[in-house]
Amino acid sequence: MRQFKSHGSGNFTIDQIAMLGSNVIFEKDICIWHPETVSIGNNVYIGHRTMLKGHPKGKLSIANNVWIGQNVFIHSAGSVDIQSDVGIGPSVQILTSSHQITPRTELLLNSPLEFEAVCIETGAD
Repeated sequence: MRQFKSHGSGNFTIDQIAMLGSNVIFEKDICIWHPETVSIGNNVYIGHRTMLKGHPKGKLSIANNVWIGQNVFIHSAGSVDIQSDVGIGPSVQILTSSHQITPRTELLLNSPLEFEAVCIETGAD
């Protein structure tokens, strides 16, 4: 049986983010894992308690004029591209991986992961 391990606290500093535009608002209690894989454009709002789960295998790109609501969870192992003029409502989850379906005799947790990129196109609101 595999052993679980912590993914860390998600604490970050602004200088760790790969690219950071102007007028980016970080509300309280935001976590960013692997900030070196996260790019954020201009005029971006990121709501309270949002979790941006960057990943060494993927990139998280947030373009200009994007509003991300409270309690949002984005996991970018397969890469996430959020284009300009996008609004993401509170408590939305964006995942780029899923477990392969295996015979019922196996635990889903132990099945292989599949990754796929997600793109939210300009103007989605």
